[in-house]
Amino acid sequence: MGPLVALVVLGASYLINCLTTLTSPGVPIKLEYKSEGGNLTLTADSFSYSLQQGRLFVSKARLVGPQGLIASAKSLSASGLQLFRIESTPTRFTVFDSQFVLRRNERGRLEIESYIPKRKGPPSAVPFSVRADRTRLTFVDTGPDGTVQQSAFVRNANVDGIGNEWLAGGVVDLDQIGTIQASVER
Repeated sequence: MGPLVALVVLGASYLINCLTTLTSPGVPIKLEYKSEGGNLTLTADSFSYSLQQGRLFVSKARLVGPQGLIASAKSLSASGLQLFRIESTPTRFTVFDSQFVLRRNERGRLEIESYIPKRKGPPSAVPFSVRADRTRLTFVDTGPDGTVQQSAFVRNANVDGIGNEWLAGGVVDLDQIGTIQASVER
């Protein structure tokens, strides 16, 4: 009985230590993920997660892949991230001063597609909402005739959806072209 009690106490202590680390406010973080498309590294200067409220705040986040920067944000906040959901609370993200680099290879595939794992099972029934204020988009298109790059600045972008269905929109300023109000639906 003694070894079993010691194992339970040590296991509980380890679990509490993990939860404390996950919810530690103001500490930097570095996560590495191995995907089909290569290794990804997510870093942030600081983060804070509230287990009870399901809220996350991240400061100065960067996602880097084998080809370089994929995304960065001055700040990101999220709600509806409870570990144990009782109801279908919407997951909401707000991103400020962000940058995204979308790369398309010679075969016409977006680089980011190779980093997303294949879904197993049905799509999530949890509604989601993303708001992005001041986003710089850079499109890098590599084709048989070389590489073409186009930049855009998006103001007040939003994406709302559930499962595979979503609607996105925002005001887009295309460098050296003009400004458009754009929306995309799936």
